[in-house]
Amino acid sequence: MIYKKDGAVLGYWYEDPTFRPYFAMFERGKDASAFGLEINTLMRFEQHDSIETPVLKIDSFGKADWVAAARPYRNWYQQTFAEEIARRESCDWANRINAICDTGYFAVGGKAQLERIRQLFPPEGILLHCWAPHKKGFAFGVPGYVLREAYAKEVATAHEYGFKVMCYVCALCAVYKAPAWERDGLEHFFLTRKNSITNYDGSKNLLDEMLIGTMNVPKGKDQFANIKKGKLIYGDPLSKGWRDYYPKVVQKLNRSSGTDANYEDTLGCTQENGNGSIDGLSGAQGNAALARKLAVIPGVPMASEFGPAAIAFAVKWPLNYAQVWGNIKFRDYRIHRQVPLSTFLFGYRPWIPTVLAGDDFHCHLVSAVSDALGGMGMFAASKNMDIRQGFNDHLTLRARLFVEKGLKPYFPERKYPEHIRCMYQDTEGKIYSYYDNGYLQMMLDPNGKALYGRINGVVSTKAHGLQLPGWPCSDKDGIYGLNPQSSYALFPASSDGKPEIILGKLPEYARLQMFYVAPEYAYIELGGQGKVCLEVRIPERFREIYVNDRPVQDRLIQGELPLRIFLSSGKPVAPGKILKVSTMNGLAESGFLPLPKTQRKYAGQRLFHLYGYNVVVLDTVLDIQDADSAVEILHRNLQNKYGNGTVVSLHVNGLEAARFDCFRNKQFDTKLRAWRVPLGRFKGQRVLVSVRSNNKGWNNADMLFVSLPRIVKDHSGKIQEIFPALNNPPVPVEKQKVNRPAGSPQKIILPDFMGNALSGAVFSQKTKSLKTLASKIYPVERNLRYFLSAKIKRTTDSRHRIYLGVIQYDGKGQILGIQINRLPGTESALSFTAPKGSRKLMVFDASNWQIGGYAAFGPLPSRDVVGPIVNIEKCGGDWRVFLEKPLKKEFASGSPVAQHNSMNATHLYVYSGIPSEKPEEYGGEIKWWPGAERFSVLLLGRSPVELQDLKLELYPVPGKN
Repeated sequence: MIYKKDGAVLGYWYEDPTFRPYFAMFERGKDASAFGLEINTLMRFEQHDSIETPVLKIDSFGKADWVAAARPYRNWYQQTFAEEIARRESCDWANRINAICDTGYFAVGGKAQLERIRQLFPPEGILLHCWAPHKKGFAFGVPGYVLREAYAKEVATAHEYGFKVMCYVCALCAVYKAPAWERDGLEHFFLTRKNSITNYDGSKNLLDEMLIGTMNVPKGKDQFANIKKGKLIYGDPLSKGWRDYYPKVVQKLNRSSGTDANYEDTLGCTQENGNGSIDGLSGAQGNAALARKLAVIPGVPMASEFGPAAIAFAVKWPLNYAQVWGNIKFRDYRIHRQVPLSTFLFGYRPWIPTVLAGDDFHCHLVSAVSDALGGMGMFAASKNMDIRQGFNDHLTLRARLFVEKGLKPYFPERKYPEHIRCMYQDTEGKIYSYYDNGYLQMMLDPNGKALYGRINGVVSTKAHGLQLPGWPCSDKDGIYGLNPQSSYALFPASSDGKPEIILGKLPEYARLQMFYVAPEYAYIELGGQGKVCLEVRIPERFREIYVNDRPVQDRLIQGELPLRIFLSSGKPVAPGKILKVSTMNGLAESGFLPLPKTQRKYAGQRLFHLYGYNVVVLDTVLDIQDADSAVEILHRNLQNKYGNGTVVSLHVNGLEAARFDCFRNKQFDTKLRAWRVPLGRFKGQRVLVSVRSNNKGWNNADMLFVSLPRIVKDHSGKIQEIFPALNNPPVPVEKQKVNRPAGSPQKIILPDFMGNALSGAVFSQKTKSLKTLASKIYPVERNLRYFLSAKIKRTTDSRHRIYLGVIQYDGKGQILGIQINRLPGTESALSFTAPKGSRKLMVFDASNWQIGGYAAFGPLPSRDVVGPIVNIEKCGGDWRVFLEKPLKKEFASGSPVAQHNSMNATHLYVYSGIPSEKPEEYGGEIKWWPGAERFSVLLLGRSPVELQDLKLELYPVPGKN
């Protein structure tokens, strides 16, 4: 532990090659700080009345930085574990790795994507990491790893392009009574965790069990008592049998697949687990012994979850999951408060992955943490791996620098220069410096030139040779108009990144809120308070300038903020394209896109599905010629469950004229609306009319449809909201051809309603709500084909549908459609126990799952269907599935699960339609659902009908009689 104040530092540490358990405690205050290290005895604590502690050391260092205070411990560690560290550093190819790509390299384009990566990077500097090499998820059946059929081919292809490959394995876990457990006799040497300092004596704490694997259930001599088959359990590597067994498992995996390196999940979870001392080892000494075993596998370096002292000597790349660990406040704290202490002490290279870093804030976080900790480059392969603008391109640019220059951490003797958090050395011995003054971050080359940067927390910054591509509020000296709450990626200054329109330097009180340019028009929005006067560089094609609706004759933009600036070429623009604009920085995310293909037709007009992250903009430029002109749009929300709805708004020259939130007071509104906004005051001018949809930060199940804006006549002079008729045409009477199986029926059954068989007789259902069951339940004979038919006549003018079909049963009761409607390719299993009351499932593989579906457990028909699913996230090697409703029961780790979708039909129908006014025959063959053993005939509808000649014809199935 290191305390720094007024140019001096205090170091406080102990040197313990046996890695005894300890507590580290600290408190920071305005007036004083306190910290301490406390050695613990082994559990159970009540059995001890004395403790042997290592020597604690304390020293002060004047005119020095943290690196001076950390050096004594570093020197001790490097000397004590010199043999192990030398082995770790002996793999030549691993020493050349300077960036990790952990997603997208096969999913996006196969060989074409690998070729693109090779064009950008020297392949010997890149390690491709596969989170999911296993067929059924990251820990399914472990330690019996069954790889995907394509995985070995993927590795071989990566090798063809010169890349090395790392894959996910799990160092401490096993699935109880999985095939590998039974085959290899794990019950004879697998050691469960018995206790935990955070869950002492096995008090009930499901969250603790999920996170660290503490076993609450073992009692007495049987350590597996009450553990259910299929449960994923965390083991204790104090077991020599496990330490001998597990390295052989991963070595076999490496040889069979060609995998070059392993990410050893859970290996860094070093703790004392209540197992006391076994064969002279206790606590983290088991992890250290296992790490030594893994380290001697020839030519196979490893990454690990965490990188504590007990395994650091063996680990090349410890995982630092910055975008997942802690809450948002803690993650924000880390952006500007990191130093490369662990890297200095242990000599490894931290690896920060890119998964779950999808927004600007988290991309800023992972790149800042990696720069500060002496980490590597990291990037996600994508279709567009250019280096132009935005944080995804920023990660690519940063990784390219690390690989091309071979950057490695460098540590000064006593002190870093001011604002320098970390230093790197290239292959020529030149020094690069990572600068962070609390808001501006830059990587500086040996001459002090900025190679890339990031910024947050301020409204402006000096340029330092960097630029914010596409940002109009900048000049050679600085970047202006920033939002302090946003993160921005900075790139080396060049002419390529400059926009057509330049606003130049903004006053400190002005903010750029939206900016985009089209061939025939442009829109700029400035926020804040105060007056501005700007000489704007505007392309000559924009002959008309409107500021807050007022025409401007010269190119001087002035007025009281906020300002809405509309530039026009003088030509009308038909509404034919959409644009996606970031809610973070106000810039267009990409070029203009075609109108969405998903459409609906209401009130005689086509409505288009405006969907996506951030703000989707649909623009038109109109010539206003008449005083009674108005603009009209129709919009309708079809989302009626899941998600948080969409906000739709209509803007005239950027000013909001109408706004509607489709989800208010926890209710969805699905009415068709028409807005009419008068434009007569703009007679003789052009106006920019914009329809905007905002997903409110979550686009789950959004279904907003909007028509193209059009000019209409309106004499009211007021903004109007109208509710037009949907104008859906009447549903026609549906004819249905009855196709019986060939041949004669082997048997005919005449189901009866109300005690009457309907052969020749007429059953009249006169009520408006109809759900009638035949009085008998019949067995399903699988060697016969069942054809159900009847003559049906509607007896009123009502045009409601009638449904003729069957209700199916298995041994447990009625089968519903959702219980058997499995989405193909979604079969998986839980990777963690899902406790009762939770709204979250951890699933090995949910890559083919869809939001809006349901999670179904067990074989078909599934009696445990939960949901609906409201969100799905990739989480390391597995997937996190969020549910709308809490679980009513617990589901154990390893439980088979798949996605089911709701069906249009609750039951199976052979006819669904509007009957004729004359008796006509309707019917069809019954398709039995999985597990169906019995059935009854069902008639369902909302109109009075007459039914006759209801019958079941049973035909032989060819080859089964």
